[in-house]
Amino acid sequence: MTAHTPDFEVRLAKSDDDLRAAQRLRYRVFVEELGGGGAMVDHDARLEQDKFDPFYDHMILIDRALEGDALDKVVGVYRLLRHDMAAKMG
Repeated sequence: MTAHTPDFEVRLAKSDDDLRAAQRLRYRVFVEELGGGGAMVDHDARLEQDKFDPFYDHMILIDRALEGDALDKVVGVYRLLRHDMAAKMG
């Protein structure tokens, strides 16, 4: 058995791929583990999305040591709402 030694990076999502990786983690937690759902859940792509995503910055925790698809390397996500975006959101 090979031990996993994490190699973490924390940063704001910079691309659509980063956002999809955050939404993939949210799918694993909110849909697969907790049984959640919603109109914007994409079961085929395994993404948990909502109408608020465009307004938030997504801080992601990436474990660069994990093998496999880059979408599955995000192991933590937190959404941050800036004042200017809250005003746009209403």
